[in-house]
Amino acid sequence: MNDPYQDYFSSFNEICSPVSEADELFAPGQGNTYQEVYAGEQFECSDPINLAGHEYGELFTGSPIIHHYSRSHGSDPVGLASLRDIILAMPHGFLFTDDLVPVADSYHNKKMAAIPYREVRDLAQSLLADPTGYNRIEEPAVLMIGPWSWNYHHWLLEDLPRLWVLGEYPQLADCPIIVPGDLSAFQKESLRALGIAENRLRFFDGSVWHFDRLYVPSFLAPGGHSTRQFNWLRDRLFGAFDVTLAEKGGKSLYLTRRGAASKRVLNEMDIESRLAEFGFETIDPGKLTLREQVQLFNQASFIVAPHGASLT
Repeated sequence: MNDPYQDYFSSFNEICSPVSEADELFAPGQGNTYQEVYAGEQFECSDPINLAGHEYGELFTGSPIIHHYSRSHGSDPVGLASLRDIILAMPHGFLFTDDLVPVADSYHNKKMAAIPYREVRDLAQSLLADPTGYNRIEEPAVLMIGPWSWNYHHWLLEDLPRLWVLGEYPQLADCPIIVPGDLSAFQKESLRALGIAENRLRFFDGSVWHFDRLYVPSFLAPGGHSTRQFNWLRDRLFGAFDVTLAEKGGKSLYLTRRGAASKRVLNEMDIESRLAEFGFETIDPGKLTLREQVQLFNQASFIVAPHGASLT
């Protein structure tokens, strides 16, 4: 059954003309255009490489519990949209056409965009009602935010990899980048690691910005997950932090959510005590820098954690 909120949306396919040459995206006076860069992808998850031959490996690979490592994953094609007279509104970073139709590619596709749009539809209608309150942005820019950008998982796996576009389009080498107005420490660290200078950032305040021209790269895994997405992020963070991929780690980690606002484990002390018998070390990822997290997780053979962004 379709979510009725999906009916509100337009999409890049509907508002953009497809182009085959990059220069067509940047031609003066050009309307809305879109170029596909990467094809969609389907892949099968495999067992973690460090389990092969491990004394406890069978406990995972032979588990009767269904887990994602036995499931297929995929994503839609990836590309860049060049949009004229486009509106950006609310902290969720939703895009709207000039006639106030929300654009599904703000968050993957119509099915997925309907999820956050339910949270903000009334706010959007209120903010967009008075065009005299719009902030006009004449300077062309690249969009890097989307719904839930403040969340660790969404930032690292969805928003940060949108910087793929800078490696594909030299025309954007000096273009300002739109980021959340209240960047956290881990977000700032991740941008520095990828070589993004702070003077290039434009901090979106969640109001209504009307762009003369906005370049909107797809997520690297629109509508799902892709090996391209994971490889892009790992390669760049490992390179930035001088980390070499370990074929087999030696640490066993338990990731606590003791300081989190939700999803805390009620009997965590019992779990920690039991895991300690098997050599597990308790780690609070929120107290580590991004560099420290990358280095530590690269050394791990086993990670146990409650569901949450720490598993990103």
